[in-house]
Amino acid sequence: MKQLFQPIHKILENPYASILGYPNATKKQIESRYIEIKALGVESVSFFGRTEINSVAILGKGHNGLLILAKKNNKKIAVKIRRIDSQRSTMYAESKFLKMANSINIGPKWITNSKNFIVMEYVNGKLITEWISNANTKEINHMIKLILVDCYNLDKFGIDHGELNNISKHIIINKKPTIIDFEDASNIRRVSNVTSVIQYMYINSVISKKINPNERVHKTKLIKLLRIYKNNITQKNFDGILKVLRL
Repeated sequence: MKQLFQPIHKILENPYASILGYPNATKKQIESRYIEIKALGVESVSFFGRTEINSVAILGKGHNGLLILAKKNNKKIAVKIRRIDSQRSTMYAESKFLKMANSINIGPKWITNSKNFIVMEYVNGKLITEWISNANTKEINHMIKLILVDCYNLDKFGIDHGELNNISKHIIINKKPTIIDFEDASNIRRVSNVTSVIQYMYINSVISKKINPNERVHKTKLIKLLRIYKNNITQKNFDGILKVLRL
């Protein structure tokens, strides 16, 4: 699929306007959002991606927002659009956590935001479940270690991502992994980034069969180490997990 960029005003036309105000915006709301997205410096948009809404291709769809490909200052970016029916009243909280994650070099780079939009780095790559299906054991182990180091850094920083118990849509792989989508992040609840990712990868998911065939890593021993780590998040306990995982 080719990335064809069109002037931002095209997003006011049907069927594209339905993306700007998904799922049921009024004409007034769409016009207001158009002014808002232009004010953020978004110059053009490409209706491109694996997700389709009302025959319009986009990068992704979540409970609270839609992600589209666009350009700002002639550079590719991703724009997250708050859904009209979102439980979130603004994008401010998600923007805050994305910027916090960026401060420890995690997540797509935040560029700017407003009430209904987040403009961020466009991360081109494959979702982790798709990437793993075509990767060899050495590549997988290398990438898992990078992911777990990011998760450990989030744990130490006190940010719980909130959705890493199912990483299938929340990690993009290119030359390195990128954890995306901080809309459910919190610095109040107990962190569980490392434990959530390991449980998904090694214990109870479809991809665990490829990552941990024939229970190469003994699940009972791993669960015991995860409990120790959860009660005391230290470098020593994290290194102990990596050792058992043979990473």
